[in-house]
Amino acid sequence: PACCVVRRAKYNKEPRVLEEACEYALQVPVVFSGFSRFSLFRQWCFKVYRSGRWMIFFSLVTIGQCAFVAMEPSLVTPIDSPSYLEAQAKHAAGTGSARDNFTVRFTDWLDYIDPFTLLVLTFEVFTGSVALGFIMNKTSFVRVSGFNQLDMVVLLLALVEYIITSIFDNAGLNFKPFRIIRIFKALTRLKVFSGIKTIIITLKAGGAQLSTVFAMLFFFMCAFSIFGMAMFKRSFRRRCIATPFSVDPCYSDFSTGW
Repeated sequence: PACCVVRRAKYNKEPRVLEEACEYALQVPVVFSGFSRFSLFRQWCFKVYRSGRWMIFFSLVTIGQCAFVAMEPSLVTPIDSPSYLEAQAKHAAGTGSARDNFTVRFTDWLDYIDPFTLLVLTFEVFTGSVALGFIMNKTSFVRVSGFNQLDMVVLLLALVEYIITSIFDNAGLNFKPFRIIRIFKALTRLKVFSGIKTIIITLKAGGAQLSTVFAMLFFFMCAFSIFGMAMFKRSFRRRCIATPFSVDPCYSDFSTGW
């Protein structure tokens, strides 16, 4: 579709054809020689990576994942909290309200949707790594785009979350909010929001200057905070009270602290 025009080569050095990529992808010395440019599997992965239809599918999955993560009840109410357990018990007994039933059913849907979206993300990262190589070359998957680096970070956080929750049964650990950041990758693939990528690249290029500005701002905030505490520290003892008798305008009673 015209609204999903992808602007890749304009902003990074991603190979447009397989001949511009590294000669061998995912090469491990002694263990595995890697996928050559003549490998049919690598050629298929490169077609998937450059395909507009697959990009639209990945973008729709990303948007759906961000929507479900943003509405996930466990971000507001942990699944082991008394309120959620009570809602689950009422739903099982058939006496729960519409809100309780929706919370329980929505959480059940996430048990299927979340693994599916992670599998799609893993497939996207894997095909990109096979097509371009992982990290060794300048045109590798991780080094050609900051969004690819973001995908790797999100995938690693999901893996860490799964391992820790499986071993230690820690339901409080939740890295799912980080997945919402991937919405920018989906938006930049739309022609309407193509300027977002330009803004992100500009902010990244001016990171050092922005850090100086924020450091100066933090310094002035601390300075004015200290000045305000020194000037008005005794004013916070003043408070309004109601008395059963009339009080003169400048009346004070040091025995009670006012």
